[in-house]
Amino acid sequence: MLKHDFAASCYVAVVLTILANTGIAAVRQPGISIELILQQVSFGSRFPLETELVRKYGDGEVHKPHKEETWHTYYVAKQRLWVRCKVEANRTKLQPLTEILVTSVPLGPKASAIVPLGRLVLKNVRVGDESKQTLRQWGSPLRTERAKLGSIETTAYLYRASNETAGPLITLYVRSKTVVGFSLSDLE
Repeated sequence: MLKHDFAASCYVAVVLTILANTGIAAVRQPGISIELILQQVSFGSRFPLETELVRKYGDGEVHKPHKEETWHTYYVAKQRLWVRCKVEANRTKLQPLTEILVTSVPLGPKASAIVPLGRLVLKNVRVGDESKQTLRQWGSPLRTERAKLGSIETTAYLYRASNETAGPLITLYVRSKTVVGFSLSDLE
């Protein structure tokens, strides 16, 4: 393992040296930012990897509800919100982050995985907002269904993240005329 790490480090150093000497700028991938993904309503040009998520925010509370799926759940104490990031296994060793859920509904113990995050907003909507205004602004959903969020029943309104016919989905979770959560996820 040590030989491989040393060899990889040497390779990176050589590549960076060549790039610097040829005048080609080395572009560094920015780290994962849950806030930025939600603000941009997009995972970007590629789905962030589980390793990037864990490197920045730690493991959180880890659950494996299905063989091919892992959830990392965090508590944002300042905002009294839970954030659950879904990671899906695929045929490669890469484990992409494919969903971010933000909710006021408890998803685990508050003290277990506290992370500081900035303002969590999706398309100008925050958890706790009145749902009537949001639903009027967003228009007709693709579909509406009953959904369990944590321990409560909600009404889930599903929308496309953009005007495209395919692409990421936004789910708005409503209970008692209040937005109690939202998620951004990859294709259905």
